[in-house]
Amino acid sequence: MAQKLTIALNRQKGLAQQLIQCAEEKRKALMDGELDTLKQVLEKEEEICLVFQKMEMARQAVTLQLLQKHGITQQGISLREIVEILPANPVAAGLNEAGNTLAEVVGELQRKNATVDEILTLKSDYADLMLEILAGSHDSNSNNRSYDNRGEVVQEKGETRGMYEVLI
Repeated sequence: MAQKLTIALNRQKGLAQQLIQCAEEKRKALMDGELDTLKQVLEKEEEICLVFQKMEMARQAVTLQLLQKHGITQQGISLREIVEILPANPVAAGLNEAGNTLAEVVGELQRKNATVDEILTLKSDYADLMLEILAGSHDSNSNNRSYDNRGEVVQEKGETRGMYEVLI
């Protein structure tokens, strides 16, 4: 059972790596203003997420079987706790490694998606500002972000930050 769980975690890691690639493609499409590419990437990402969801259900079933095999009925047990229950052997070590690797990949995915989120927020805020200016309803004393004539965010104390600096 532990070996099946290790296989499931490794498959999820592979899907998470594909999602990282999608996040990078989204970032590039947003930066380049390629909406058709962005749409294609989002569709690809949605397909991967559906597969990931099915794999997660299978992983949960295998985890439940493993726990039942060891007489554990407790819900919400962590992978670390599962590894501690198992006898010390290469299978348990492989399970632990698979869990740690998946956690690292998911962390990277979260960072990539946070960058995409920041870019979207900056672009949306700038578009909203331009629409307000065009409509004549912009309040320059508002607490929202403000932009200079090059589209760069003006921070407090007169500092500016370019839209592309988010990537650093």
